[in-house]
Amino acid sequence: MFFTIKDFLEDTTGKISARSQTRAAGVVAVSLLLSTLGLLFVKHNIGINTDTENMLSERLPWRSTYTEFKSHFPFFADTVLIVVEGTTPDVAEDAARELAVNVAKDKQHFHSVFHAAEHEFFRRQQLLYLSEPALFELTDNLSRTQAVLAQLMNEPSGRQLLETLNLALERDAEDQKLERLQVMLANAINKATEGVFEPMSWRRLLASSEHESKGGKDSRVLFTAKPILDYADIMPANAAINALHNISSELEAKYPGLLRIGITGGAALAHDEMSSVIRGSLKAGSFALLMVLACLFIGLRSWVLVFSTLLSLIIGLIFTASFAVAAVGTLNMISIAFAVLYVGLGVDFAIHTCLRYRELIPKNRSSADKFNLINAATRQVGASIALCAMTTSIGFFAFIPTDFKGVAELGLIAGVGMFISLAGITCKYL
Repeated sequence: MFFTIKDFLEDTTGKISARSQTRAAGVVAVSLLLSTLGLLFVKHNIGINTDTENMLSERLPWRSTYTEFKSHFPFFADTVLIVVEGTTPDVAEDAARELAVNVAKDKQHFHSVFHAAEHEFFRRQQLLYLSEPALFELTDNLSRTQAVLAQLMNEPSGRQLLETLNLALERDAEDQKLERLQVMLANAINKATEGVFEPMSWRRLLASSEHESKGGKDSRVLFTAKPILDYADIMPANAAINALHNISSELEAKYPGLLRIGITGGAALAHDEMSSVIRGSLKAGSFALLMVLACLFIGLRSWVLVFSTLLSLIIGLIFTASFAVAAVGTLNMISIAFAVLYVGLGVDFAIHTCLRYRELIPKNRSSADKFNLINAATRQVGASIALCAMTTSIGFFAFIPTDFKGVAELGLIAGVGMFISLAGITCKYL
């Protein structure tokens, strides 16, 4: 039985190889024409979905539950957390408020913004979130500075501030709050004379000791934004992140030296991870390509063999990609890996065939022997490669029943790709 299958495979691959050689020009022309048409088909029809959720079957119960959860609580998934840090709480709050407004206006890149500190509920009820000692201390501070604040509200000017401060010191020169106000005001004036704009923080002046013990954390404001993600792009949040960087840069220029804006959150971290993967892949891919070319040339010792190997791989990869687009349509982050698998396994098929061909080359061969040598190499290695392609494809096809959609699609594409690679190696024109 085994020898019958072996003989059949050798006979079949030998006939295909012989006919390909006798019609070499036609085979090459048809292959190039079909690969060109396939490349155009892939270019105009391929779709990439980088949403990792779509790599799993929609039939899974938790998928539908999670989708419903995100619809009710959109700010717990795929959001950008914006961190605004200022030299004072006042600067941080003003800048965060302005930044939130500018981001909310950008409807091209953001769905919405959630700035809790500016929400009506929290603005009206924020004192309820203080501890009881902190609340009493805050009300006490406000009552002691009420006169000063009232006069400044009537005339908010530097002259009025200094006059009011002078009158308050005449009444109670030992008041610690007034002493602290003098220090903060003097520091702001001294900085201004040195050409450095460092505003005085009224919020810190009136804050309780509980807030003062935060070590500068009161100068940090956080809010979230819901970016519009384009999953047809390899980096879905790229446009939104770039727009946010531009808005942040303009705002930081408005507050020179007083402000720092950071971006984090699920969408931003995924964006950075993908950027890192792409940069690493380009470097690793370029290095791997050079090493593969070097290994091929060292092993095959013929530019003709190396060129024919690469040409057959490229044409086979285009055919496999055409099948992937026709069968699957939209590729995801796992199924797109079929290209790596195809090249890795397909080049092995080509190497075996080429090495067997070199082994059969006698020291003094004529050009007339080339036909017989290629045919013999293909017959002898073709049966083994065919069996290898079949068993490998069976392993890939075993992925299809899984609910892991990305793996199932990868198994289908890679399995068919093995037969495409086998046909390409068998028909290879040397």
